[in-house]
Amino acid sequence: TEGVPASLVSVSGECEEGTIRLTLSETPQNDLLSLRWPSPPRNVLLVEKKNAPDARGALKTFACHIHDTYPDVNILLEPNTASELHQSIPFPVHTHFDDSQTALTHKVDLTATFGGDGTILRASSLFSTVEDVPPILSFSMGTLGFLGEWKFGEFKRAFREVYMAGAGAGERSKILEGSDVGGRHQGALSAAATGPTGWSSIRGKNLGDTRGARVLLRNRLKVAVHTSGAESTSSSLPDTTPAIHAMNEIIIHRGATPHLAHIAIFIGGRFLTEAVADGMIISTPTGSTAYSLSSGGSIIHPLVDSLCLTPICPRSLSFRPLVLPASTPVTLRLSEENNRGREVEVSIDGVRQKQGLKVGGEIRVVGEKILRASQGWRGGVPCIMREGGAKGDDDGWERPVSIEPAMSLRKPNSNGVSSQSVAEPIPDLCAGSAGLVAEPHPAGRVKHGKFVQFVRLLAAISWTALVCCVINGSQFLGSPLYFISKDYYYAFMSLTKQWFGFLIITMTQWFSPTTIRISGDASVRGQLVKTKDGRLETRFPERLIMIANHQLYSDWLYLWWIAYTSLMHGHIFIILKESLKYIPVIGPGMMFYGFIFMARNWVKDRPRLQHRLQKLAKSRHGGPMSGKRGSDSLDPMWLMIYPEGTNLSGNTRKGSARWAEKQGIKDFEHVLLPRSTGLEFCLHELKGTVEWVYDCTVAYEGIPRGAYGQDIFTLRSTYFQGRPAKSVNMYWRRFHVSSIPIPTSSNPSPQEREAFSNWLLDRWKEKEMLLE
Repeated sequence: TEGVPASLVSVSGECEEGTIRLTLSETPQNDLLSLRWPSPPRNVLLVEKKNAPDARGALKTFACHIHDTYPDVNILLEPNTASELHQSIPFPVHTHFDDSQTALTHKVDLTATFGGDGTILRASSLFSTVEDVPPILSFSMGTLGFLGEWKFGEFKRAFREVYMAGAGAGERSKILEGSDVGGRHQGALSAAATGPTGWSSIRGKNLGDTRGARVLLRNRLKVAVHTSGAESTSSSLPDTTPAIHAMNEIIIHRGATPHLAHIAIFIGGRFLTEAVADGMIISTPTGSTAYSLSSGGSIIHPLVDSLCLTPICPRSLSFRPLVLPASTPVTLRLSEENNRGREVEVSIDGVRQKQGLKVGGEIRVVGEKILRASQGWRGGVPCIMREGGAKGDDDGWERPVSIEPAMSLRKPNSNGVSSQSVAEPIPDLCAGSAGLVAEPHPAGRVKHGKFVQFVRLLAAISWTALVCCVINGSQFLGSPLYFISKDYYYAFMSLTKQWFGFLIITMTQWFSPTTIRISGDASVRGQLVKTKDGRLETRFPERLIMIANHQLYSDWLYLWWIAYTSLMHGHIFIILKESLKYIPVIGPGMMFYGFIFMARNWVKDRPRLQHRLQKLAKSRHGGPMSGKRGSDSLDPMWLMIYPEGTNLSGNTRKGSARWAEKQGIKDFEHVLLPRSTGLEFCLHELKGTVEWVYDCTVAYEGIPRGAYGQDIFTLRSTYFQGRPAKSVNMYWRRFHVSSIPIPTSSNPSPQEREAFSNWLLDRWKEKEMLLE
């Protein structure tokens, strides 16, 4: 009666025997199966997320609804839940009082879970020693809910669809069309009195004669743990005796010991390899999106009959995850030679086993057989799915896969409780090209709102314009020094060049700080030094030619910073497009700096370039800023050249491909084909005045394959949204000019030109390999 505490009944007592054998049959519309009951389900097990008030409230609401609307259905609870709840609900609930699964095996017709993925796994583990698992109706109320299919607000519809699966129109009679009979009065009616099967006692809309609940049959693994020289601690494989079944994964892990585990792996009874790693994961397709995915394993569709073998932090990078047929027996043996008697931990579906795996012990795993019997499919874990697309023809897998990466981005709500936040657009892994959306930005989410971006824009423009005007004004004021003392004139212009270097370095540090990783080959050993206070100090010579691949417009900013680390930021010379010298303030400033402007027309550019190079080859000045060797030597000079001529983009990629086709060579993917004419001419004109050519390979972290850095790390993204590249990577090497086939004249022969072109092309092939 209302208000009276319910009784607590053992399932071995009054609870009816759950002998209903459901039928899972194929449907022509999709790959999911259709569930049909031969008679209404009688016993429903409810499993809640532990220590979750929301889940507890949902379970009570659901149980009351079942009792009121489906009076012939018995409610089963786990022992702890039952002992806490039976005093607060006014009807009997059933439970079991022992730890064995036998009491539940023949009682439960349907399981409903209220929680996240862990709750579903716990419900599945209640039937880990039996082959026939009752269908699982899951309500997503946990942290992730990758497997959770239904929202709790749909619980009435969800249970009705499952309960009525298999009921025909004749079995519902006129009561289904709106009879007033229902509620508690139905409790006095027996199944026999209300129709052939008992469905006719339930009010509701006729769902159709052929409509069954949609079921995804998830694979399980059969697991046996064997100690050294002993029988299995749980069972033996193959199928002659029962085994423990895992819906998600089996994990062996080194645990608290700091030493790697040595694990011998056997596939189909044959030795494959010995893995030296933190551990190993054997997962089902369902478990492929859990720990296995975090360890680098593949995402596997749950309808693919397979298992995934994934190493956890292996010592050898050549050991990659393996996807194997589900019928393949896999044995993991803890090596006796290298493990020094240590024991490793064993977890099955996230539950750590009391007994670990000792040296010489084995874990034997094989996929559970899912058989197509005369009464339908047998084996696996039947999971009730909700209707999917407009035609109901999807299997429900795309939705959790496409939203799962966003679920780790959470923010607190007004109550301090974590709630899902808006994530960056992510690709739909199962859509065609028309369904693709933008990929997440490699540097993460936008860090500043539109107002802050506007303020940063104003600050950057104002500061840059002010400093550039001061520098350019100083250059004009100091220009009369040319007629007074050329030593002081060139020293002053070098000083203003340093000022501009300070400007771009501080602007980059303030508005787009990033990590810069510097490395190099043996030729630059001892020239890249990290000081005691953490700064980079480069010990490059005062005169050199610097070449680099051109990824972004910002490349020259970082190379100017390299010059700063060698105290050469006042002696850098750059070859630029002629149009840049017409930029107000900045253009005249670069002309004072002695930068070389090219019209990209060799007939016009050659005499201009020759004039500027000859000046650099003969320039000698004394006084300040004249270098360490004084007036008797040539002035310091770092000449920066980009042989590609422009930065990498979609348009320049096409131009490079056309040039490659014209030359009969293969185009690159990560760099553009270099043009050798300009560099060849510079080396010839500066021959005898420069000893080294320094080559830098520049790479920005996070640029996806096939994408272009200029489209991702834009000016707005880098400086105003707070999304620069996470790291800028530089790889340095140097070549002595004597090792380079430089033509002997300014009008080289075809053979000399081809030799130099091949040398430069080989360097770019090496860059391509480095970037790959």
